[in-house]
Amino acid sequence: MHIRKVLLAAAGAMALLASAARAEPMLWKVEDADSTMYMFGTIHILDQGAPWRAAQFDAAFKGAQEIWFEIDPLKSADPAAFAPYQSLMIDPLRPISKRLSPEEYALFSKVAGELGVPAAQLDNLRPWLAAVQLTLVGITRAGGDPNAGVERVLAAEVGARPLKTLETLEQQLRFFADMPEDVERAFLLSSLDELDAGPGYFQDMVAAWRDGDIAALEELFLRDMREDYPQTYETLLKQRNLAWAEVLDAEMRKSGSDFVAVGALHLVGPDGVPALLEAKGYKVRQISAPPK
Repeated sequence: MHIRKVLLAAAGAMALLASAARAEPMLWKVEDADSTMYMFGTIHILDQGAPWRAAQFDAAFKGAQEIWFEIDPLKSADPAAFAPYQSLMIDPLRPISKRLSPEEYALFSKVAGELGVPAAQLDNLRPWLAAVQLTLVGITRAGGDPNAGVERVLAAEVGARPLKTLETLEQQLRFFADMPEDVERAFLLSSLDELDAGPGYFQDMVAAWRDGDIAALEELFLRDMREDYPQTYETLLKQRNLAWAEVLDAEMRKSGSDFVAVGALHLVGPDGVPALLEAKGYKVRQISAPPK
């Protein structure tokens, strides 16, 4: 089981979109007497020309009074925003070459070299960040563009409306940096295995996202995590979803309309945010066209 399937979905490293969908990426509607909240499952790196917007999506986004993201997509795109958190990302006293066995480091060097990144250039990074960096390089070399990701596109269209966030940048970084060492190391090794195997994983995830195929997303990318890595699932998905549901519950207790754009896997399964809000008594339904 590759734990990066969930980790990168939570952190925002995704693949490029190949073709127009027969269905639509998932869009949920949450309602009570005087509030409406739309929840859209996002993917963070796409091909510049990839179509993903549908008419009902645009109507929901344009009609919302407030727009929510996991973190601010534009501020987090500024490298200077990461400057205060170097200790969470870099550890020169414990380089990757000392954390991995000789065989594991040989694979690390091989994968990095094939992506055009010298292994020595990454050696002082924390293993979780090296995994994310290599994955991003792989996706970008395949044609993906972070500027085409859903959040970046939507953030540029928020206009004068309030842009709200469910987490701070520091909180999101700590979800990775505070992982137990064995989980962080496994994250890197799993990433190397998948990068070494080719782009099939990314294509599968994007196809499921593109089609709004909740069953496929849960089966392919959540079930193994819940069963084989319960601590990682608990930290990176379940506990975050529970915290977000509390914030969004408080928002729903007000009146008005909101649009929430978060990573697609946060909206899937019994621990997904839609299920948690439904359990709180709200009317919740998927309004995007599901796969046939």
